[in-house]
Amino acid sequence: MAPEKNNSVYKNYNDDEIDLGDLLFGILAVLRANFKLIIVFVFIGLLVSTFLYINADRTYKSGMILSTGMLSVENGGSLIKTMDQLIQQGNDKQIARLLELPHETIEKLISMTVATETQENVGELRANIFKIEVTVLDNDILPLLENGIINYLEKNPYVRKRIEIKKGNLEALIKHVHQERLEIDSVRQNLTGSMVAKGDGLNVIMIDPANMYAGSIAMFEKELELRRELMLIDNIQVIEGFTVFEKPVTPLFRLLLAGPVIGLLLAVLIIMIKEINKYMKKKEQGTPAPA
Repeated sequence: MAPEKNNSVYKNYNDDEIDLGDLLFGILAVLRANFKLIIVFVFIGLLVSTFLYINADRTYKSGMILSTGMLSVENGGSLIKTMDQLIQQGNDKQIARLLELPHETIEKLISMTVATETQENVGELRANIFKIEVTVLDNDILPLLENGIINYLEKNPYVRKRIEIKKGNLEALIKHVHQERLEIDSVRQNLTGSMVAKGDGLNVIMIDPANMYAGSIAMFEKELELRRELMLIDNIQVIEGFTVFEKPVTPLFRLLLAGPVIGLLLAVLIIMIKEINKYMKKKEQGTPAPA
């Protein structure tokens, strides 16, 4: 004899299906009934986001590449990080003093970071390369900011001391090389050979003017290289200055879309609160809740 079917189970299952369909239909009906409210909130959100979009600050990012043999990678990066900390703290007075820039320029500076730090060998010299990135509210301050950053790095006490020491060493070496070159030129001009008497005979020692000329040229080239290094010692070299990019980095388009979305969510929240209150009142009055 076959077992009887549990009709209550099937009934509950079917009721659940009907309830789910009725629930979806009820949600659509509520949204349709409050369609004007939704449109109003979306429109208000669009107006607010448009106003914020128009009045929002545009921020721009740019970078410059510097080279120096006097400032180590670690120290250079530390100086820029210190400057960025001052910017984030809003210490405009200290920043203006260190960069030697007007307060109006500092107000438009948002951040300053070191993007890359590398070391490269150029001949016998080691160059430390820094890429410094800044975020600003106005591209017009970039030339002033470039000079300010260079002055800030060059006038650091650690850097100035090392420059003074190296400058003194270079000047002494240049003086020595110059004197050696003058002596070689003097000998080359006055002697084409010499004879030295020794014992009963004569030994002839020939001095080749060509070798002396080559030595003079080598000393002259060495002197020029030292003078070039001395001329560049006071300056942090700008490999590539700040480039002006017209496109802002601020995600303004997202801001424009955020308003209508927030307006829609607020409208849905208000509708939910209204429906819950309506449901609670019917329950309190003993009226069956709508399906």
